Amino acid sequence: DAVLEAPKRGFVSPLPAWLEAGLAAPIRSVLTRPDTLARGWWSAQGIERLLARPRDHAYRLYSLLMLELAVRVHIEGAHPSVPPPEPLEAFADAA
Repeated sequence: DAVLEAPKRGFVSPLPAWLEAGLAAPIRSVLTRPDTLARGWWSAQGIERLLARPRDHAYRLYSLLMLELAVRVHIEGAHPSVPPPEPLEAFADAA
């Protein structure tokens, strides 16, 4: 009854926990690649500063990751014809 009658609460995003559980490494790999940095939108040092405090910057990092992948797929047209198996780095390397 306590669960069913509890007041509504917001959904807590798992992004900070995902970064601490291992998503930080693929994000670093994608966002600090030479071709990504060549755009000049951010620097490797800036990404490292954000990654140093994943709980504080998880949403920023995820947004930058999604921006980078969207640019690769939709603007540069660099998408693989067959999705790579895993992990995220494989997709980033294929795109």
